[in-house]
Amino acid sequence: MASIDLDRMLAKIKATQWSLADIDWDAPGAELVTGNPELYAKLKPFMADLMWIEHIGARAFSAMSKKAPTETLKQIYSHFHAEEQRHANAEMALMKRWGMLPEDGSIPEPNKNLRITIKWLDT
Repeated sequence: MASIDLDRMLAKIKATQWSLADIDWDAPGAELVTGNPELYAKLKPFMADLMWIEHIGARAFSAMSKKAPTETLKQIYSHFHAEEQRHANAEMALMKRWGMLPEDGSIPEPNKNLRITIKWLDT
């Protein structure tokens, strides 16, 4: 079985961090979604589901970090937790860019299957 150099992995993770501020949210291209009603209609529920899946992934990595057997693995899981949360935030930013969020700024409700998963994680 191959072994993984966790220290090397952690160093690479730390060296490749990104933030939402790195993205030009005003760059051209939003009209490719907003100007295509068929694509928009399909993409809106997909993006909402994807955002919730990223939230679930973040929660899973957070839980794993608390039980990690080594400090290095704990740090890796903590970085993965933050990464999944950034993904969810980026999906929300895309949904805002494409006019897919309610006027009040609330987030979309998770679908039935995601609600079941979230409830299971909370118990």
